[in-house]
Amino acid sequence: MDLSRSLRVLMTAALLVAIGGAPTAQVPFDLVRGVLGDGGPFGGIGGDASVTTSIDRATTEAASFDGFEPARWLKLRDQPQDASGVFQVAPGSYEFEAASYCLHAGTHGPGRGDGYLYAPLEGSRSAVIRAILQGSVRHPEIPQQDIQVLLWAILARTPVDQMPRRAQAASARLLTPGQLLELGVGSLAAMTPGIWDGGGRAMPPAMARVFQAEARLRQLFARADTPYAEFERVAVLPGDPEPDAARRDVPRGRWSYHPDGYFIRFFPSGYDSTRIQVHVPAPTTTAPAAQAAGSPAFRFASRAQAPAVSIAAVPAGRPIHGSAAGTVDVDLSEAVAVPAARGRQRLAMSGREH
Repeated sequence: MDLSRSLRVLMTAALLVAIGGAPTAQVPFDLVRGVLGDGGPFGGIGGDASVTTSIDRATTEAASFDGFEPARWLKLRDQPQDASGVFQVAPGSYEFEAASYCLHAGTHGPGRGDGYLYAPLEGSRSAVIRAILQGSVRHPEIPQQDIQVLLWAILARTPVDQMPRRAQAASARLLTPGQLLELGVGSLAAMTPGIWDGGGRAMPPAMARVFQAEARLRQLFARADTPYAEFERVAVLPGDPEPDAARRDVPRGRWSYHPDGYFIRFFPSGYDSTRIQVHVPAPTTTAPAAQAAGSPAFRFASRAQAPAVSIAAVPAGRPIHGSAAGTVDVDLSEAVAVPAARGRQRLAMSGREH
């Protein structure tokens, strides 16, 4: 028995023991989610444990920065950038048209008027996904669509050897052998179908759509000749999501504060292309923690002074990165643009230009 199969067998056995050996067709979803961990509204087995970032993690919304529109934009692509795509940025205001990626198959694409906020990339596969996003900068010859299919395959828990060939080729160039082994463990979805059938009947409709999309993607991955447009039709829903009474009021163009010492906002023109704006204040200093950006207590002295006013204190344990001259590192691979509407797609960013 090979290593990959052995790991799958062990994982299945551990799961069945944890839930008391219940037949998979009768496994209650909440119990399984409790065993494997809850990653938010779409978390847990078959949901979105691979990426847990959601609007709930967008905690540095800077409503007090509303109305700040720099008079001059510099090109972020002209700033120094290392091999992993991290920009070294001095004080000023910058724009960048980034290659972005869908991180939420089975949800609606960006719509007009939607506000997006910054949240960190988190989840059980966040390190692998970030490595792919960073590697995409070093390998511009890999088509963006191949990278997107690879990400969808990871989100759907598809083993590397069951991915489409082009996604396999992309993974071999973007990931280390250890990361490839991690992705080769297998798909729990394929081993526990009851969770997606009978056990899924009590799921909220939005969660069920995500599960169904991931299951459909796995079916498409098994076909060698599946065109990209077919993957896209399954992963990216047209139109608008159903009304959400719990939706946060986030206007389009709202700034977020990044703990590394700058402001950032997102304007998606589709899931695959996002205009990113970054403002690095000068000088880069720290203020009392009670004045943290996004908190009700925080206010700029005035919008006119915003370019010269440092943001408030960074959360505990997160010092501002940068030199004494005030430059900061802008690493887009760890940034996720999360929509106020939970039924829309969250988007991964990269330092690769679209």
